Amino acid sequence: MTRTNQSSEEFINLRHIFKINTLIVVLSFIAYFTHIGSIGRGNFNGVFNHSNALAPIAALVCIEKVLQYFKDGKKIKHVLIALIAIFIVLLSGARSSLAALVVCLMVIGFYIYRIKFVFFGTGILIIGIIAFFTLKNFNSYLIPEEHLSNRYRSRTIFEKGLDNTRFLIWGERIDEFKAKPFLGSGFSAVNTKVIPEESASYDIETGSIQPGSGYLGVLSMLGVLGFSLFLYIVIYAISNLYENSKYYNNKDFLIIVSILLFVLIHSFFEGYIISSGSILFLIFWLSISYILNKNAA
Repeated sequence: MTRTNQSSEEFINLRHIFKINTLIVVLSFIAYFTHIGSIGRGNFNGVFNHSNALAPIAALVCIEKVLQYFKDGKKIKHVLIALIAIFIVLLSGARSSLAALVVCLMVIGFYIYRIKFVFFGTGILIIGIIAFFTLKNFNSYLIPEEHLSNRYRSRTIFEKGLDNTRFLIWGERIDEFKAKPFLGSGFSAVNTKVIPEESASYDIETGSIQPGSGYLGVLSMLGVLGFSLFLYIVIYAISNLYENSKYYNNKDFLIIVSILLFVLIHSFFEGYIISSGSILFLIFWLSISYILNKNAA
């Protein structure tokens, strides 16, 4: 078989992926006002089945629209969709998505404007903080009690504060790693000899697993060996991206950097890095594949 010299662009179109993501965010925004399937498992989940799946998609859409605004002409539609995406993140109650979004926007701002960003970026941050606390005063109107369909109290990002339910799950992942440090408990597996049945880490009836952190999930399931291989792939991809940056157009380069930065920050709190059923898993590994198959020609 003859190997063809084909590049990533022939197989992966990141812009089409973001068009789909934008559609998801817009439909979820409509769902919020129509109350059609908008509140289910978790908090506000739009057209997805869980808020933790919707929030990172909305955050990535916000990042992409900000890039479009600065790189493809300053169009008002990009601003509107970015604001809708931020609103979706706030509704979802996903603090990790919001934090990763803010960091990515700061990095993009500094990359584009360098030292100038320190001045007007501070102004934007102040406006954002004021808007955050203004919205907080209207929190009770964001998800009214009469529209809740699940047995749990759906909470926006304003209600959650700094309470963190992941500390216990993180501890369990560390305990699993200590029990089998070299090879781990196995792919998509939980060591039931270490983790009690009543744990929030897994549901033995449905077979679902909640790692609580992508990195700790890889470490506990695949051990030092698997984690080292994962780390090697990520570092190699980032190195490859940096070395071949001149072969990317500026916007595509920033999108790839934003996806990697967002996922790598967000994965401290969410465990989809090796969860093939997640749309974030698909976007992340497609991005890695895009980088590794990018031809310089």
